[in-house]
Amino acid sequence: MRAQALVDLSNHLGIDCKIYRPLESGSPIYSFGTGIYNLIQKTYPGLHKLYFRFLEIACLHRSSTFLLGKKKNSIEF
Repeated sequence: MRAQALVDLSNHLGIDCKIYRPLESGSPIYSFGTGIYNLIQKTYPGLHKLYFRFLEIACLHRSSTFLLGKKKNSIEF
């Protein structure tokens, strides 16, 4: 909502502005997680503590090999 308000204001002032949503437009898994988080924030914001606890326990990013979108042929130092 705030991002859209800033875009509306900048367009009113004659400044071209766009909203980028890398999580929503990226991997379907990231988009799904973002959708769940947004739903939690709209319906019951206190539940986000449980959601983040789940993410910490699941530890989806313990190893960089599990990061979606990471280039496989990266240079290692």
